[in-house]
Amino acid sequence: MKKKILLMTLVFVIFAFFSINAFAEAEQVVQQKQQLKVIKKPIIKAYKFEVQGIKRIFTTPTKVKFQVQYYISPTYPKPCFISAYVPNKANQSPNFAYNPAGRRPYGVPKGQKHFTDNVTFEVNYTGSGSYTSTTIEVVIYDSDRNLKTQIMNWGQTWGSEPSLPDLVVSSIHVSKYNPYVKTTFTVNIKNIGDTPAGQADLSVWLYKLLPNGSEPSTPNEYWSGKVPVGGGTIAPLAIKSWTHDKYEFMTEGNWRVRAKINPFKTVTESNYNNNTYTYNFPIPN
Repeated sequence: MKKKILLMTLVFVIFAFFSINAFAEAEQVVQQKQQLKVIKKPIIKAYKFEVQGIKRIFTTPTKVKFQVQYYISPTYPKPCFISAYVPNKANQSPNFAYNPAGRRPYGVPKGQKHFTDNVTFEVNYTGSGSYTSTTIEVVIYDSDRNLKTQIMNWGQTWGSEPSLPDLVVSSIHVSKYNPYVKTTFTVNIKNIGDTPAGQADLSVWLYKLLPNGSEPSTPNEYWSGKVPVGGGTIAPLAIKSWTHDKYEFMTEGNWRVRAKINPFKTVTESNYNNNTYTYNFPIPN
């Protein structure tokens, strides 16, 4: 009986020994496989994206064009683009359309870019009535996802383009020169805008050109007046004339007369960059 118990105990010890070894070997195999997985796991590169600033270079009630300063890691493999949300991505208004910076398939230039690099995007208001925004969220993105967003404080009152007058000097006429008699200078002003314009100031400069064809440092004469003469308004597409009679003798040569309507911007216009007109004429004419 004792021999039988001893034999059974010996068998149990041997079984336990091999079971423990088998478990340890299995555990070691699992650990080795996990280590291999860790070794085989691909290394993910870290890329950098920064929206550093925006600067508006063109503004109307319905359109703003921005230059953007930014950084995109030069090694990032996908094309990147830059646009915005007004007032931000979480609460973006449906009344805006965007023209992003970067064109397919290349996207925007990568690396550090400053305002002087002239990378631009546009925001267009498509709604009716007026809308005031106080923030804008600028975004760098690729074809799959947003890579970086930045909310900036920025205010704009959006709305339809106002109807305004637009005054131009449509022509200048100089009558046949008569020494000691009279030469008449006629300046014609036209309103090419959508609404009537009130009476505006007019400045006129007369130059005797130098032999090389350039202007002297100061004009020979300066005249001023108001259009319409006597007051009133200039209706859309209407032309009003202003005249000046000169009786003094003018020497032979090349002359220049320059006129500018609304030089002091006392009349609100849609465009102040088309208010000047220059006319050259010879004497004798």
